[in-house]
Amino acid sequence: MASPAVSSLWPVPAGAPFFDQTSNAWLITRYADVEALLRDTRTSKNFQRDTPTPFETSLLFQNPPDHTRMRTILNQAFTGAAMQGMEDRVREIADSLIDRMQSSSTCDFIAAFATPLPSLVIAALLGVPTADTGELNRLSSEFLLEEGIPPKEAGRRQIKAIQSLSDYFRRLTENRSSRTQQTDVLSVLISAQRAGRLSSDELIGNCILLMIAGHETTVNLLGNGLYLLFQHPDQARLLRQRPEIWASAIEEILRFESPVQQGTFRVTTEPIEIAGTRLDAGCRVIALIGSANRDPVQFPNSDRFDILRTPNRHLAFGMGSHFCLGASVARTEARIAFTRLFERLPNLRLRSTGVPTHSRWLKSMLPWLDKGTSDRRWRTNAATRGLESLSVLV
Repeated sequence: MASPAVSSLWPVPAGAPFFDQTSNAWLITRYADVEALLRDTRTSKNFQRDTPTPFETSLLFQNPPDHTRMRTILNQAFTGAAMQGMEDRVREIADSLIDRMQSSSTCDFIAAFATPLPSLVIAALLGVPTADTGELNRLSSEFLLEEGIPPKEAGRRQIKAIQSLSDYFRRLTENRSSRTQQTDVLSVLISAQRAGRLSSDELIGNCILLMIAGHETTVNLLGNGLYLLFQHPDQARLLRQRPEIWASAIEEILRFESPVQQGTFRVTTEPIEIAGTRLDAGCRVIALIGSANRDPVQFPNSDRFDILRTPNRHLAFGMGSHFCLGASVARTEARIAFTRLFERLPNLRLRSTGVPTHSRWLKSMLPWLDKGTSDRRWRTNAATRGLESLSVLV
């Protein structure tokens, strides 16, 4: 039997899995345990809502062999050659957004740069018209709800957003099916569907997954990264002196302020033991990636932001068979985006208003404290870590 449930509030048992009554799941916090869980084949990702949608048919919620089948198809669109060809497009988008930023002495970095760049990139990869990105961004944000919304209302909003995204991609697919073959992700998926390798719902569900995951997480990576460098000017100076270390800096940003703080839940298919705690079959388990990436056993001086940290085997993109499909895209976007920002905007800095910065602990207990500051506002979504706004001087 699983050990007795403990409170989901403070204090948390050091290292041990603990039961969170809000999510009705066991939360795993330590690096070694999280890594093992992400690789464990005795857990299932299958998920079905009371009101089924195509999103649940995406590879995010599948186990082998269905997960393997879908991943093999999608890998065709995320080859090294495809990523190399994407770099010029990312640089073009970044420079266009920087041009607009330069037209004003101050702006909100999240709205002006961090949001539109990944949105336009994932749209280009998917084959989505640029004019549609604004509405798709809105629907993606509707899906990733902020904290404090009652469960029934949260579920209703998510289903509504997914249904709208499903309708959009279904129309887009129908319009594209009769056109000449193209090389974007949607064309790869359509070709697989025609060959009987994907169902209609699987095609739509994976489009929704790529749109949401490819946009929201990279917004957080860019916003979190710039804010961290504002907070650590010695690290920013080092990057200006040695731009060749941007790849290392991005890995540390991913570790220190992980854009995704927790994995989607898994269900044990047979009894397992984690850190001395036995979990029966049928238990919901959630890997706390943000916690694992600050584990001092794995990362010495784990609360120190060090862009030269090595080794840096963080779990920001997951691990095992569900390792993030778009990891190379996110890394490429961030490297090019930050390089162009630092090259073209040497005086870019935080627009500080003298409002005191509250600690992460205090904010976690009283989120409204940080919501009202005028230089930056953190989102209150528990699954992700990102800024809602970041006021900068150009």
